Amino acid sequence: MATRQNKSRPAASSLGDRPAINLGMVPEVRLELTRLATKVFETSASAIPPLGLGGKGYHNVGIVDEAKMKKLRLSTRTKRMYRSLLSSVSRHERHPMEKKPFATLAQVKEIAADIPTPFHLYDEAGIRERARAVNAAFSWNPGFKEHFAVKATPNPTLLRILHEEGCGVDCSSYTELLLSQACGFEGHEIMFSSNETPALDMYEAAKLGALINLDDITMVDFLEQVAEVPETVFCRYNPGGVYELGNDIMDNPGDSKYGMGEADMIEAFRRLKAMGAKNFGIHAFLASNTVTNAYYPALAAELFELAVRVAKAADVHIGYVNLSGGVGVDYRPEQPCNDIAVIGEGVHEAYDRILVPAGMGDVAILTEMGRFMLAPFGALITQAIHEKHIYKEYIGVDACAANLMRPAVYGAYHHVSVLGKEDAPCDHVYDVVGGLCENCDKFAVDRALPKIDMGDYLFIHTAGAHGHAMGYNYNGKLRSAEVLLCEDGSHKLIRRAETPADYFATLGFEGAEISPVTSKPIFETLEQLDAQAEADFAASPAAQWVPGK
Repeated sequence: MATRQNKSRPAASSLGDRPAINLGMVPEVRLELTRLATKVFETSASAIPPLGLGGKGYHNVGIVDEAKMKKLRLSTRTKRMYRSLLSSVSRHERHPMEKKPFATLAQVKEIAADIPTPFHLYDEAGIRERARAVNAAFSWNPGFKEHFAVKATPNPTLLRILHEEGCGVDCSSYTELLLSQACGFEGHEIMFSSNETPALDMYEAAKLGALINLDDITMVDFLEQVAEVPETVFCRYNPGGVYELGNDIMDNPGDSKYGMGEADMIEAFRRLKAMGAKNFGIHAFLASNTVTNAYYPALAAELFELAVRVAKAADVHIGYVNLSGGVGVDYRPEQPCNDIAVIGEGVHEAYDRILVPAGMGDVAILTEMGRFMLAPFGALITQAIHEKHIYKEYIGVDACAANLMRPAVYGAYHHVSVLGKEDAPCDHVYDVVGGLCENCDKFAVDRALPKIDMGDYLFIHTAGAHGHAMGYNYNGKLRSAEVLLCEDGSHKLIRRAETPADYFATLGFEGAEISPVTSKPIFETLEQLDAQAEADFAASPAAQWVPGK
């Protein structure tokens, strides 16, 4: 692993919803193709079709025609690889790779009879299996603990499942601390990592005995002012520059607001030691959603080397290295899946190579994986309620970006399955859209799918992390329910859907404005109007409407 400064790059074409060909497992090919990409953009104004090289920060390059390829000084191997990749794209577009839903149409219909769509659905069996796999992968380290990132999916039922499987929690706010405490987490089972931290948040973390992770050297005095300095304390590391793995740019820590440099960390540890701290930890989060088994081992090696230097320079005992998150998931069906067993063994090798010879074989490894722990085991279930045939083919669903905002905000890909039609040919091309007054409210763009009929249930994959948690109320849209698909096949409501009363609740305070419609405070009037509207609708023919009928 190395860091470097940003270099100018040729403009990349947009991949959109097109399939990406992932070359993450062949770095030497990735390097040659990246060099080729530069030549392509320098010599060709037109490129067909866009091709993703996989890995964050890489160009989506085009395949030039044979005549243009001959003008480029390319190795035979590279030309052969390009032709093979083009063929792969064609095959993929004819036969898209599969991503199987964890729930059947029959199961979803049974749930929908109790809990109207849209709703988020979670797979208990998958969650437990993933937690056990992570713990097994790091079982070589006696002090290992996975601290699940609460921000990813802050549902108490899911948190308790993870607690039962031996996981802790990573909190970033006062509210998350309270939630974790209510779910039975205590002491060092809680990691508190925050930035620009309010005094109340820091005080509560210290009161709970959480492992506190300081974001900046200025936080040392702040911690002492608002809470007692604990015996164990962490500092967050930022190496600056650009984080690379081989030739793959993973992320840009130098542009991140988080963490401190090595010199500041040494000084922070010295000051904290003088204030009474006895045991220290290093934390770093340098890349997000990496789909490669090499990321964690490379990060671990860098942090282990840092720990050896810092422990010596600050004359402190470093008892923890927190690898944080960043282990990604396969949002696209053609992406490889990270193998946590391989990752764990890679970290083990770095541990034995770097820490053990330095006399630091007692260091406990911590992780804070949110996405990897839950994303594959959650889905947004929504129903097709409208269709539109103009310049494009649109399928309107009863969910929107308020339920899953990643596609709208980041252009993120989430695979879509039409339940009951998993084996049907993907011979229709749709934009799958929600009802917000924003054109970005699209779950899929130009997506090849089976024919969708009104009333069909869509299963939007990999929404178990940063899905429901990122919901919002724009357009007055209400956040949907959360449902657990239990190991025995039954289902359980684990968060009810919001109601208009929830949306208006913050208007119910002493001295609130009086409604001109009634003499009551406006919150009470809104509650009354909502109840009347619901009753009127239930008594009307509209209540019997079925999509497509």
